[in-house]
Amino acid sequence: MKITTELLTKGFIAAGLMNVFGVITFSRIFTNTVIPEFDSQAMSNFGLLMIVLWGFVLSLFLKIFKI
Repeated sequence: MKITTELLTKGFIAAGLMNVFGVITFSRIFTNTVIPEFDSQAMSNFGLLMIVLWGFVLSLFLKIFKI
């Protein structure tokens, strides 16, 4: 399977959307207290916010490198 530019672009968009909307949905807009209980270091509200930020970075990566 050859990876085309179009497929790569769609992959980055999907990854960014999953990071942003997945975290916001499953954390119930950062109000879910169960997630930080299981892994308080990586999944604290700050950690979840950084995952959302990484989702935005993936989207910006497309524009910067023109993929």
